[in-house]
Amino acid sequence: MEDKIQHINPDELMKNPAFSQIVLTQGSGKTIYIGGQNAVNARREIIGKGVFKHKQNKLWKIFRLR
Repeated sequence: MEDKIQHINPDELMKNPAFSQIVLTQGSGKTIYIGGQNAVNARREIIGKGVFKHKQNKLWKIFRLR
């Protein structure tokens, strides 16, 4: 089995050449690494300022789009 690494940067989130928002690795299993460097969208607006649940809901919505 060939190991794979996939860098995912959803359109809904900020793009930055220094990091990926999500990295999916596949080998004998799958692991998802979630960036979390910042809570801003593609327009650099804060997502759910002061309310963690809003940020969490946005994250799950993005995962469902994949």
